[in-house]
Amino acid sequence: MAKLIKVIVCDTIIVHMTKNGILSGGQHGFRKGISIKTNLVPPYESLTDLLEQGFPVNVFLLDQAKAFDKMSHHYLTIKVSVYQIDNDAAL
Repeated sequence: MAKLIKVIVCDTIIVHMTKNGILSGGQHGFRKGISIKTNLVPPYESLTDLLEQGFPVNVFLLDQAKAFDKMSHHYLTIKVSVYQIDNDAAL
């Protein structure tokens, strides 16, 4: 039951944010048809172009998998308020 509620809430928030132009085209991973892999294609192409031209390239990778697990509840409530996600978001 909790998983079903999570899906409903997440879908409602995504619809609200998409409808109100809050999500940018650069946000990947949790939207239908846009995966984390599609987010990696443009930087990969840029890096390979630079390498093919003989430029040195440094890459720094950050794992943010647990970023939301560590988010402060207070900060999250502020963000929800800023994006006007409340009881009316599903309407």
